[in-house]
Amino acid sequence: MVPPVKNLMIFINILSIIIVLFWLYDNYIYIIEYYFSRYLYYSNITLNPSESKNLLIFSCSTMTTLSPDEHFGYALPILDNFFKPHNVKEILIIIYAIPDVKDGIDTKNFNNLYLEKVSNSFKKIGIKVKLLDGEAPDIIQQSEIKNAEAIYITGGNTFLLTKALYEKGILNILKEKIMTGTPVIGVSAGSNIHSPTIQTTNDMPIVPINNFNVLNSIPFQINVKYNNLSSTIRGFTGETRDARLKEYLENNRTFSSSSIPTFVLGLREGSMLHVSGDKAELAGFKTRPAELLMLDNNGTLVKKELAIGSRVDNLLHLQV
Repeated sequence: MVPPVKNLMIFINILSIIIVLFWLYDNYIYIIEYYFSRYLYYSNITLNPSESKNLLIFSCSTMTTLSPDEHFGYALPILDNFFKPHNVKEILIIIYAIPDVKDGIDTKNFNNLYLEKVSNSFKKIGIKVKLLDGEAPDIIQQSEIKNAEAIYITGGNTFLLTKALYEKGILNILKEKIMTGTPVIGVSAGSNIHSPTIQTTNDMPIVPINNFNVLNSIPFQINVKYNNLSSTIRGFTGETRDARLKEYLENNRTFSSSSIPTFVLGLREGSMLHVSGDKAELAGFKTRPAELLMLDNNGTLVKKELAIGSRVDNLLHLQV
């Protein structure tokens, strides 16, 4: 007969192994997912470029793996496919969204910590990067954007970005560049501004703005870095992302000047929306499907999963 103390030790050892395995899974499963998705379960873009609206709308630019600073590493095959038909040799980076100011002084964090990583990534697909000088006179910045071969609008804070686009007189210039076919990529805040408004951003309003209307490159709202994680923390509950988006849908029942019920496209990290003219598709990690969120007639939140790799042309025409 096994002594009770020995039984207890066996139980403790098994429990310890289970705890360690759960910890490893909880903290490092994304590394396995990264390599699985990157090399085995991946969806590249398939749409040919258009004479207008060539957009890559990213949820995020970086996925931390064994190389924590790998900028666009997971998306380089898609970026290569996106830019190659346009024969892009240089891309202009707009960093208005990045909150570099501390105590009223520009810390130049992007220049010092970020630009080299971005340059190294784009160099892999044969593209040089050019940083828009946000301190140059507005007319010079406007000219740089008008003459850009391609444009990358970085992430950061959506309110800060929107404020700059209006104050520097650049919003309409970007609209014109998009409508004439210039390839444009956006990340996080730089993606939010492609919707009609910034009302579904996750960001805090760190600066006041007078207008929430933005590029309207796509006719519906998106929510980047979407997740449906529980907000329960040590017994206290808060609002989930779904709850926040439901509040938006409840207060914006239909699209502007239309009787069509509104919806929000939730883009998970590792996924993106590719728009080419009046066509669109989802690309990236197939393990990160998008979600279409809307309200039914009873006011209940309804979600529809959209597979990565699927065509979503109907969303551009406000058809679910």
